[in-house]
Amino acid sequence: MPEETSFRLKDEKHVSVEVEFMLWSSKFDLIALANVQGEVVLHRLSWQKVWSVPPPSEEVKVKALAWRPDGKVVAAGYSNGRINLYHIENADILHSIHLEGEITCMEWVCQFCPEDAEWKPDPYKEDNFRNYLPKLQPLNKREESVEDSKQLCEQKELNLLIVGCSSNSMSMYAFGVFPISRLAVPAINVDKIRKMLSATISQDLQSLSLVLETEDKEQHSHCYLMSFDTKLMASRHKELRLMALKFGQVLTLKEYLQATVQQMSEAWEDILMEMDSKLLKFAEDKKAAGTGTVSNDFLELLLFGTPSPELQTFLLNDLTGKGLQKLGHSIETSYSNIQKLVVKHLQVVSQAILYHLAELRGMSLWYEKFGVLGLTTQTLHTAIMTVGSFVLKSSELQQVIDDSIKNFKAFFRWLYVVIQRMSNEKPPADLIKMTQHDINFVAEFLRDNFNHFTLDDEDSISELMADKDKKSRFKLEKVGQSRIMSRCQALIIRSNSTRSVSFDLMIRAWQLNYLKKEDLHYPPNISSNPWVQFQRGCFLLKAHEVLYPVQNMKSLVQLQEDLDSAISASLYKPSKAVQDWTAHCGCTATGQEIDGFSQMPICTRHRILDIAFYDEKTISLLLVEDHKDERPVLVLMTLEAIADDTYTPIDPEQGFKEDSIRLVDVAAKIDPSCYRRLDNMRARSFAVSGTRKTATVLFSSRRRVRIFLMDAEEEDEDWDGCGEDEDPGDQSGELNSSEAPEGEMQIDNTEDMEEDENKENTSFSSSTE
Repeated sequence: MPEETSFRLKDEKHVSVEVEFMLWSSKFDLIALANVQGEVVLHRLSWQKVWSVPPPSEEVKVKALAWRPDGKVVAAGYSNGRINLYHIENADILHSIHLEGEITCMEWVCQFCPEDAEWKPDPYKEDNFRNYLPKLQPLNKREESVEDSKQLCEQKELNLLIVGCSSNSMSMYAFGVFPISRLAVPAINVDKIRKMLSATISQDLQSLSLVLETEDKEQHSHCYLMSFDTKLMASRHKELRLMALKFGQVLTLKEYLQATVQQMSEAWEDILMEMDSKLLKFAEDKKAAGTGTVSNDFLELLLFGTPSPELQTFLLNDLTGKGLQKLGHSIETSYSNIQKLVVKHLQVVSQAILYHLAELRGMSLWYEKFGVLGLTTQTLHTAIMTVGSFVLKSSELQQVIDDSIKNFKAFFRWLYVVIQRMSNEKPPADLIKMTQHDINFVAEFLRDNFNHFTLDDEDSISELMADKDKKSRFKLEKVGQSRIMSRCQALIIRSNSTRSVSFDLMIRAWQLNYLKKEDLHYPPNISSNPWVQFQRGCFLLKAHEVLYPVQNMKSLVQLQEDLDSAISASLYKPSKAVQDWTAHCGCTATGQEIDGFSQMPICTRHRILDIAFYDEKTISLLLVEDHKDERPVLVLMTLEAIADDTYTPIDPEQGFKEDSIRLVDVAAKIDPSCYRRLDNMRARSFAVSGTRKTATVLFSSRRRVRIFLMDAEEEDEDWDGCGEDEDPGDQSGELNSSEAPEGEMQIDNTEDMEEDENKENTSFSSSTE
């Protein structure tokens, strides 16, 4: 006879890899699994696998899981101190956090809001920056929501991700992104803190609680409950929410900016590789012959119209007119891509960062609301000035690229006409005419890109020549930089007739300057700029706080690093401020030596295997009968079964003794429909969800699970009554093609089970006899 229970077995499934622990989503029919290989796997209630993600690196294991309260993001904490926030739809990493020490526990708590009450941001307005800022364009087709890559726009009530580490520290992150507090756990007497078992905060944000496992001198384990007063967060929760959302926006924009600069570097690398492929052999021949330099040959061709034999052979046989057209088109495309990245992405995102920082600076001026949380006007002003310098540098870079494209086109038009004439072909009429400006542009291109070195000046040239594995042997100099050399000087090539002439086709580029972490070799000359002259002539404007400083010598990448540092210095201060206002209330010893889950001595028939909150009013327990077969029992117990007067006051200093605790026999208060014996299995742990009315019990082998619906009426149960018509081959729990794509999940069909697992793998049909 089956028991009178409302727990109905929905399914029993195999998993391909041993499971460490599980956690149900509170909003969706999704369960996250952490396995022994360090993977995070997401399954539906039907056990269809949604996705799986590998560990960040080898030998890294998952130590904790936590769902964001809205169920759209799952956080995974790893043994290397890393926390990844995964989107449930595609497993994209929305955000990563790096902490010291192994992650030991995580909890994601949402601020309490009555179900019948509508949440409002009063007295503040929702951020309406989209009305004023241009929309960011995706950098690739795969990106969908560029401006909300952290998935924060729909967040209403404040929610906090609480993380415990093996370094005996606790960190809190608003919306899982904004660091608002980091506490170093104080010492407990002379005991050594072994591990932080749990960390959580009350839904009213008034109190933070930590459960710690310690070890005394005799190596006995003890458990302590530590409490902290967090009233500052409770009284400023709406301000923290606004700051967290702003921080998320700035962080999103910083990542977008980094991706933009990376694509610019890749586009420029394409130019370098194209130049390498065409010009390397010619440069090697010139060096071997010792008859001059590449820049000499090109400049003589420009000035006198006569090519050297080597240059003529190179232009007619190696480069050719069609090859030059193809090379020019490829380089022009790369230039165009860089220009688009600067105009449509780099400048837009840097100005957006400036906007958000300016708003944060305005918030910091209201000290009673935001300043007390750690926003400081001075650090934010420094960050604004740094971002302003970056905006100016991006405008400078745009001008550099414009000049570069102009010179590049003039050079390739001139060289194409030269090749056509050498080939005795008539060049196009529109290309024959060259003005003095065109000649100047060609000379500038040669000066900027074909700068020569003698062997004495550059000892590494031979090494460069010998190193065939280098990605790029030609490095284009930053085009359009300061006209330090006059055009006449640009046409003069240094040479030494008494010694060998250098290999000089070093196309040194602005990548070594603007896109490199080093000072510009030839910073732009801005002395003739009217605004600069006016500013220098006005004493009051020389160091005015509203004028963005021009960092003439710094590259774009250097200013990007300064930007990151300045933003971090200004926006990570709240974590220190909230930490300073978090008061330690007390530490309570919760028991003597522990070994797993403790149980009261009155119970001799069962012991607790696992325990969790089913919902706010119900506790779920996984018990095991103290018999030889160790049959598990799944129980739901309402908190109403424990009267308020049964609680025992505890002295924070002395803790408590077990004989002082009132023991309550709740067996008689548990309805028969609220528990179920689980036949033919040995259990290890479980995961429950009160909102989804489901429970999943993991076998001791960690390779099988049983899924229960907790509010269903009991039905006649046999193997065919589980909602599936399966033949014996299907009893392994293998997914059919409608549940998961082929090859997405491997099912273990091993029949040779270990002897201690024979019982739990007994045919389920025997339980209904």
